[in-house]
Amino acid sequence: MTQRLTSSTSSIPARLKLLGFANYREYLDSEHWQEFRKKFFSKSAVCKNLRSKFGELRCQFCHKSAVLHLHHRTYKRLGAEHLSDVVLICADCHQKSHERHKLNPRNGLWSATNQVGRKKRKIRQAKARRLRLGVYARRKARRRTLREAAHEN
Repeated sequence: MTQRLTSSTSSIPARLKLLGFANYREYLDSEHWQEFRKKFFSKSAVCKNLRSKFGELRCQFCHKSAVLHLHHRTYKRLGAEHLSDVVLICADCHQKSHERHKLNPRNGLWSATNQVGRKKRKIRQAKARRLRLGVYARRKARRRTLREAAHEN
């Protein structure tokens, strides 16, 4: 990786070629990528937050405890990634991010990934709200039953 990539090197194959890799799989198997992964898992705020919240690493979007992928939100800095260029997501969210990007490539992979994250977060919040409301409804019914029992005495 002696040559510096510029913003004019826009295609992924061209960037990979400049970095000395025949294809993306070869890049992912490279020592550079393995070192970046180690750095991400040990130093990123994302991993620290997930570990403190759940005691383990989980998908940033749906919080599933599953096989996790380190997904590029952008390929602009391929070979010189920032920690913010990647997200830790499960296979399902990873697939949905790429599917959404294929539907509208003009929006970019970063935007597609964020859209999947927002949708998953809304689903999680709605589920939590339903659970809370269910608990509150049961408490309210129990109190009503106790009041009615007290009035009968």
